[in-house]
Amino acid sequence: MTYRPLAVAAALAAIAAGALAQQPKPTVRASVAPADATMSVSLTVKGANAEPFLTVTSTNADVRDLFREMARKSGEDILLSPSVTGRVNADITSSPVEKAVATVAGLAGLSVRRIVVPDGAPAVTVDTAGMLTEALAALPDKACVVDPTTGKALVVSASAAAPASGSKVVFYVQGKLTPEQERAARDKKAAAKDATAAQGNDLISSTVNGLKQMPIQQRLQAMNDLRRQMFDSMSPDERQQMFDAMRQQRQQGGQQGGRGGWGGPRGGGGGNGN
Repeated sequence: MTYRPLAVAAALAAIAAGALAQQPKPTVRASVAPADATMSVSLTVKGANAEPFLTVTSTNADVRDLFREMARKSGEDILLSPSVTGRVNADITSSPVEKAVATVAGLAGLSVRRIVVPDGAPAVTVDTAGMLTEALAALPDKACVVDPTTGKALVVSASAAAPASGSKVVFYVQGKLTPEQERAARDKKAAAKDATAAQGNDLISSTVNGLKQMPIQQRLQAMNDLRRQMFDSMSPDERQQMFDAMRQQRQQGGQQGGRGGWGGPRGGGGGNGN
């Protein structure tokens, strides 16, 4: 389980709560980046086949944020490897989605791989896409991997060939790194997640152990002070998430109390969810 600061806050607060038509030719330009970052992405649908086109304008924009906005507007799957970093300036007018993705990647010094996923095949994640491109890095273009359990093929290709009927294209954007460097980037990301989880466990354990050493009145005061400090440091969205988590915990506690699990001195007739 991965603990985030908000999860730690919710857990500690719960302790206190317990006491409480036609395709136009795309144009591409790049410019020198100023200090301020801006970006704009819009989608238009044209032609008898309702083909989507993107218009992308960015100045010193974070490339990951720009790709996420392009994915949101187009509805396409754009996966970003851990090596995708940097800022980009682009001015792309009415370009097909695939061309727009490749153009932004090129301006940022990145590369794009198309992963054709047959209908019914497992979903492709950042990690599986990275492993696929690593496995196929030394093979010819359009080489494929077949899942032996389903017989479904996943095709990794740099070409613009249209996928077969019933297939879906996933765009995997990565830095121009060797397979070994890509693997190291994934390993570093996984290690960071493990470290965050361990830090969250240690924080909860040390806080609870510290509270146990206090007399009851000091313990209650410390928990109230801690809850107030955490609440003051949260954004409105985080506060709402904390309230929702606490409400869910109280509801679960009430259900368990009805079964005798949290009834306390009243036993099985205890909890009522309040």
